[in-house]
Amino acid sequence: MDHTKSYTINSSLFQEFLRLLGKMTHSNLIRQIEYMKVENEILRSKLPKRITTTPAEKRRLIKYGLPLRGQIKCIISIVSYSTFRRWIAEGVTKKQLKRGRPRKTIQEIVDLIVRMAKENKLWGYGRILAELKKLNVSSV
Repeated sequence: MDHTKSYTINSSLFQEFLRLLGKMTHSNLIRQIEYMKVENEILRSKLPKRITTTPAEKRRLIKYGLPLRGQIKCIISIVSYSTFRRWIAEGVTKKQLKRGRPRKTIQEIVDLIVRMAKENKLWGYGRILAELKKLNVSSV
């Protein structure tokens, strides 16, 4: 028998074996994904209707969702696909702006403390600190 024929036969058998192994692995992965989808649906039915995500969670979802490209449409369930695309367009990876009252500068806080002490002569340190906490002055 010629060595080239032997090599060709062995090579084609090896390729068929790899193809069969790939199909078995592929179908097993598909079954695992289907199971995870069903499990996610069950768990989501037990949660409140709206789920809020932190910027860190959004970055994580983008990190693992981007490589899937268009296939993410079939998988994504925590938010809509359009929301996911919007996160990417907005660049959630950038630091999010904080909402609410702007923070006071140190000098403004010092002035506020002095004013509180002058207007309320009976207040001590503890009472002034408690009032600052009520005003949500966190730089103290």
